Amino acid sequence: MNAQYENYSLLTDLTGSNEDLKVIIDSVNAKYNNSFWRSLTDVLPASRSKRFSVIVKETGIIVKASVIGSMGKKPLRSFEGGRAYQDSMPKIGHGFNFDQGDLNKIDELNLVNTDMSLEAARMYMGRASDLIAGFHATWNGWIYQAMSNQEISLKNLGGAAAVVDLRTKSAHKLKAKGDKGWFESGTTAVIAEDLQRMNKVADDGGLPADRAYVCSKTLYDKLALNAQIIAGIKASMPLSTVDTYLSPKRVMSMLSTIYDIPPIVSIDEVSRIEIDGIPVNDVADFNVDKISLIPLRKLFEMHNSPSDYMKDTNPATYKASTEGGLIGSIQLFSSDPINVLTNFESWTFPTFKNPDFIVSLNTAEHSTTGL
Repeated sequence: MNAQYENYSLLTDLTGSNEDLKVIIDSVNAKYNNSFWRSLTDVLPASRSKRFSVIVKETGIIVKASVIGSMGKKPLRSFEGGRAYQDSMPKIGHGFNFDQGDLNKIDELNLVNTDMSLEAARMYMGRASDLIAGFHATWNGWIYQAMSNQEISLKNLGGAAAVVDLRTKSAHKLKAKGDKGWFESGTTAVIAEDLQRMNKVADDGGLPADRAYVCSKTLYDKLALNAQIIAGIKASMPLSTVDTYLSPKRVMSMLSTIYDIPPIVSIDEVSRIEIDGIPVNDVADFNVDKISLIPLRKLFEMHNSPSDYMKDTNPATYKASTEGGLIGSIQLFSSDPINVLTNFESWTFPTFKNPDFIVSLNTAEHSTTGL
């Protein structure tokens, strides 16, 4: 089979129809069935419109700009574009090549009793999996930003980031009440009282009673080791136990119990991006200075529109979609050298079902009123 590159025998073993391509991308997408964004988001029916007019009408969001995604050119797994256009749904995407060089590397392995087409398929599906993971990472990041900042930054490659305000009212965006932030030396801010104040704002705002605080793991760890919090907890304990060591886990548990507030849940976020083709750790999307109080239910709706690939009439391409139609894929073949180009794209954007069903506090900012 290795001697038959010219008639694409290896490549057509990867995909030979729209249905084959769908089987592949559905298989790799199934790995991400437990992605974080799914637990908080309902996917809306697809819209023909790729404009935010529907979102503006339904939720009152003012959209500043959006991004467009990759056309799959090298360097591999990178994005291109960067122009922003008003009132348009953001398009995200990237692609990869599987080419003659990859086939040569497989051939050079000289594996005995090995199906070379299977090795090619394994390499191809590994790359497809990495790219589909990128969509879930982007959606997770948008949800993290929305929960912490109540806005989403669209990071255009090649251009300045555009910010979409998700229209949570300012009365639900609090600051530390005192002369300094929570973790500054000598602060007059009382952390437990600020958390109670957040809960009262939630009560007054009609948030459902089943709630939890969410914050970054960085902030969570600071709270668990904070001397002010530990002292407040020990002050409520019997005198005979005040010298007892309190583990960070027990501190956080007792904090909720003693001050009659919802539990605090940490979000341990790690994501990666490419810079000049080199994967590096990305800046966390969940603001490390923010803590938010949310109801324990799905907060978001995912607006979406079908991929433009489905409009392609070129008989030499294969088209498919996965993730309920949120991710579209197209595959193109070329010769001299042999190359299979696979692109993915998605027209999607999440918004709050109710932008006031969240209360956030910036621990690094302060005021005498906490507003």
